[in-house]
Amino acid sequence: MIKQAVRLYGRSVLAGVLGTFIYLSIGVMVSVAVPRGDALSGTASFLMNLISLLLQGTIFFLFIYGALWSLGDKDANAVHFGHLQVTASRGFKIGCLASIPSMISFLVLVADKLFLFWGKSAAAYRVCQVGLYPIVVWAMGPTAATTTAQLSWGQVLCAGIPVLFLPIAAGISYYLGFKQIVVADRMMFVNKKK
Repeated sequence: MIKQAVRLYGRSVLAGVLGTFIYLSIGVMVSVAVPRGDALSGTASFLMNLISLLLQGTIFFLFIYGALWSLGDKDANAVHFGHLQVTASRGFKIGCLASIPSMISFLVLVADKLFLFWGKSAAAYRVCQVGLYPIVVWAMGPTAATTTAQLSWGQVLCAGIPVLFLPIAAGISYYLGFKQIVVADRMMFVNKKK
């Protein structure tokens, strides 16, 4: 299970890099559309982050879905023929193992909020969560120079939402593969009158 978790973590890092590219690209497109010297309005900023989040979340999920669906499908066949004994929750466990680096960065943020030993963990946490950066922006504010002491406990807790995404996406993807449910087939219209 550790081997699959390491692979899944690698896929999540790749999705994060691609997500960062998307976020920066949308930011550049928006900044070109806004006249020089003008600040981005609150609505435009919200829409930019929402579009970025939808694209980043979709890409992040698809990177995870492909790997975990295949693993769930393979495990279902192995269970069916008596070669393996696993449950449909194995994907969630793999996702939890793969998200350990994100969990550690979140725990450092919480510890820094409690004990104020570093003050810069908010900036470090932003870097660790670039795959779903708009959530972090909404939770912690748009300024990267925000220190941990300036954050409220509500902001810190909301900033932890991206940490949950990997285990949940992995659990759903594995479950669908384990039950051999193909989402694309369910979404496409098939004419049965042939």
